[in-house]
Amino acid sequence: MFCEKSLINKNCQCLNGGTCEENSSTCQCKGGFAGKYCEIEYFRCPANGRFMDQYNCEKGKYFECIHYGQGSIVLICDYR
Repeated sequence: MFCEKSLINKNCQCLNGGTCEENSSTCQCKGGFAGKYCEIEYFRCPANGRFMDQYNCEKGKYFECIHYGQGSIVLICDYR
């Protein structure tokens, strides 16, 4: 029987839907969030269209905001 060891880093407590990077205490944040624990919300869709991602611009990422009736807006972080 083979067993795999699960490494759980208790120092990695990501917020706002961020995930811990494997074997690290670093968080991988969802689009629109930044900071060591993804605690900083730096972007919300102001209207329809494409907007520069100020934290990931050099990686070619942007936000695409699409309004679907009744005031709901979808935020997509993608490559140009």
